[in-house]
Amino acid sequence: MRLGGACLCAVIAILGAGLPARALADPLAASAKDATNEQAAAEPAEEDKPPRPPLPPAPPREPLPWHERLEVGGGMAVAAVLSAKDGDRNPSAVRLKPGVGFNIRLSWQVLPYLWFTGYLVESRHPLDLPAGSLGLPGAMTGDAAWMYTFGARVSPTLPIGTRVRLWLTAGAGWGRVGYPRLCPKQPCAGALLVRERAASMVEIPLGFGAAFEVIPRWLRVHAELTGSVLPSQKGEALEHTQTIDAAGKKRDVGPMPWFDGTITQTIGLSLVL
Repeated sequence: MRLGGACLCAVIAILGAGLPARALADPLAASAKDATNEQAAAEPAEEDKPPRPPLPPAPPREPLPWHERLEVGGGMAVAAVLSAKDGDRNPSAVRLKPGVGFNIRLSWQVLPYLWFTGYLVESRHPLDLPAGSLGLPGAMTGDAAWMYTFGARVSPTLPIGTRVRLWLTAGAGWGRVGYPRLCPKQPCAGALLVRERAASMVEIPLGFGAAFEVIPRWLRVHAELTGSVLPSQKGEALEHTQTIDAAGKKRDVGPMPWFDGTITQTIGLSLVL
């Protein structure tokens, strides 16, 4: 009996080793493959399928949102100085004639209707020095006085359409005026030579302006009219000094004018950033 059982086990082992690997595969995998084949056979061929519906039309193109933030520009400036008294608050015959110069501006849009502007204005003013001015005999001559101011302004702005802007402006700034060497004749030589002097000032500008957009989103032409009061002025130009006359004696030289105010007209181009 034992010998017969051993022989039966050996026969079963030999038969199992000879079976192909596919026969030993998982019956679940075989059934899944059969189901896939049946589904593929049930689907119609590619040429028998109905045509694909057309794609919907493309949405219209819309420009990307654009917001200006900065404006930088410059141009010509014409400035007039108002004065009637000297540094001692006495009547003065010295006058600064209207002068031409340049301006530079950088504006930043803080709010939709409010701009903040930094500015620089430079101008040169020929001097009118009649006989007896500054307490000296005879008329004096010299080069033009040089004046510059810089500061910041806020400007409530009103857009008109898409290309025009109007605004009011107010702010504060600081400046300086330099006077040339003065003498009875040019070039200066000999007696009655008045050395160069200068004075500094604080200004409060008030004005209005307008801008027109020449090239949309790129270039504007702007014009602005500003009047400034000068509450604080100081410097050696507003004080007395001395010189030597032809006889070798000291002479007192009076102070230069005290400014009551300035009026500045600017016009130029601005690049929109």
